[in-house]
Amino acid sequence: MHTMRSMPTLVILCGMPGSGKSHYRRANYPTTKHFSLDGQRANGWGGGIERLLRAAPRCLAEGDLVIDLTSLLAEHRAAWADVARRCGARTRVVVFTTAPEVCLYRNSRRTADRRVPDSRMQFAARLHRRLPAVVAREGFDEVVFVDGV
Repeated sequence: MHTMRSMPTLVILCGMPGSGKSHYRRANYPTTKHFSLDGQRANGWGGGIERLLRAAPRCLAEGDLVIDLTSLLAEHRAAWADVARRCGARTRVVVFTTAPEVCLYRNSRRTADRRVPDSRMQFAARLHRRLPAVVAREGFDEVVFVDGV
């Protein structure tokens, strides 16, 4: 949480479904406000990322915010970075380098309502392979790599 003298941080968790993003968030940011797909489902929110992008400035005005979504697409990461800049927040991206095979296995063990379709997992795996090199060049304040959560 930030104080009046410090700048809030927008933390963007970035990785395949099943890479350990939510586990990492719960372990490292247990009390920090967060946006997640599970949270959207639990709250009955629709509107996807656009709705979350509109809500983020209000959250950042109160403190740090964790984005617990795959954030595999560069345009999504850029949209979050833009929100952070407009709100005077720092950006920290946590890239999960968990092997796609591990993510696929974990996804297969999920309940039907949480399982990501195989076609989306394969698409995510293709994006995942280039992710570390791409994110490192995108101009975030801090990039952290996490493997095998």
